Amino acid sequence: MISKKKKMKIESKHIPDELFKEIVSNMPICTVDIVFFNEKKDRIFLCKRANEPLKGVFMTNGGRLFKNEELEDCAIRQVKTELGISINKNQLVFGGITNMITNASKFDETNYHAMDIFFGYIINESTPIKLDNQHSESKWFSIYDESLHLYAKRSINILIPKL
Repeated sequence: MISKKKKMKIESKHIPDELFKEIVSNMPICTVDIVFFNEKKDRIFLCKRANEPLKGVFMTNGGRLFKNEELEDCAIRQVKTELGISINKNQLVFGGITNMITNASKFDETNYHAMDIFFGYIINESTPIKLDNQHSESKWFSIYDESLHLYAKRSINILIPKL
């Protein structure tokens, strides 16, 4: 017998820095990213990070998954928070899961490690964007741009055949 899935309360409270530092120091965190492509699928939208990890690097948008939050709902929340736009859950294209490890994190004494679930999404290049304080600028790049970060290139290669 199949039981109905009970809707769990999403735990979205802020994790105090001391506890978050302990978590980041001892285990990977789970994140969800959204990779935006233009309608021709030959350009990708990236934002320049204003903080660690990858401060100063143009990257895809996303962030930490809250306890009891569905992956797609996290993607929608992150896009609304970081870019000020609304997206359609049914148009998200699952890309996969990647192991993201960087030398720097929010904390000086430890590196950053995340298991990142990523989705692709098509948006019009003229969509008005309102960046949050986690990003200093945004722009469209050719998917063939050699300067793209390894994680962005990896996501592109996986998502293009699926879109």
